[in-house]
Amino acid sequence: MASYGGEGWGESVSIAGRGKLLGVYSPLGRCGKTALALTLAQIWKQEEKTLLISLEDCSGLGELTGEKHEECLSDLLYGYRHGEDNCWEKLGAFVYAWGNVDYIPPVRYPEDLEGVRAGELAEFLEDLTAESGYGVIVADLGQSGRQAAEI
Repeated sequence: MASYGGEGWGESVSIAGRGKLLGVYSPLGRCGKTALALTLAQIWKQEEKTLLISLEDCSGLGELTGEKHEECLSDLLYGYRHGEDNCWEKLGAFVYAWGNVDYIPPVRYPEDLEGVRAGELAEFLEDLTAESGYGVIVADLGQSGRQAAEI
């Protein structure tokens, strides 16, 4: 990534040897995190199977893609948090493609993320990275605030 953005990009985190998780975070709101995450997903897609996920409570991803979605992160998180055994087997129902990028649409309502602790989101992202079959997960961490470090 340093060749694309210069020094100081940091490193992706490899989860149990099954993929990389790259988080995009800024304490500033509405500063282009989603656009940056989308660009990173497009770049990584050239090398490995890549999935974009947005943890923004009010994401602009829907406006970027111009698509309406039947399933979204709200539904996937609900199944995951309630212990649905085949949650990862159904992952394809939640993944959409826009151009050359696969993505999971963000939550329907901001409240869908309010009750989710940072530790739960971190565990969800680790499991998604391990079970999804994607080589790279690019996560727009949204307005995580103090929870961003834990995620």
